Amino acid sequence: MSNVLVATHTDELRSDAAHKAAAHVASEHEAWVIWWGQMTRHYWAIPKRGPIHPAVEAVSPDELETRLREIEAWYGLGSGTAS
Repeated sequence: MSNVLVATHTDELRSDAAHKAAAHVASEHEAWVIWWGQMTRHYWAIPKRGPIHPAVEAVSPDELETRLREIEAWYGLGSGTAS
């Protein structure tokens, strides 16, 4: 038996929902580039500019928002600002 990954309609719906969730988080945190990793099935963010910080990875949109808020608080940034 081969290890072939087969996409299903359910996978496509889940992916669409994940992309929409990432877009929603991005609208709340404009200082970040945010995306859904199709292969990792995780949410990712990197700052557009400002303090250098490694990529932020999370398994859910809520977890990503929590991490972004923590980083913004640490660096004294407000959501949507990229000083």
